[in-house]
Amino acid sequence: IFHHEVEGDRLALYHGDGLALKTYMNLKANRHETRLVLDLDGFSGFVLQGVVEEFAPHQHPEAYERTCQGFAAGGWGKPSRVFRSQIQSIARIAPVG
Repeated sequence: IFHHEVEGDRLALYHGDGLALKTYMNLKANRHETRLVLDLDGFSGFVLQGVVEEFAPHQHPEAYERTCQGFAAGGWGKPSRVFRSQIQSIARIAPVG
């Protein structure tokens, strides 16, 4: 995730796909995703569930630029495709016991 925005009351996460096009190939079968955001010290965090869609760079120029910057910082060139995950639900998670 290289950029995020709050649109209305919904969180939007932006990321890109490299040459392997794993996200693009997964979206052909299922647009729904679940992401875990964890604090690795205590293993508590959040479950984010939403729907992923591809977007064109002109639709979200700031998100596209931040994603390109993230790819460049990792030495991966430019993303082949860029995506927005519209988060529909957020739940807290934590270890039991």
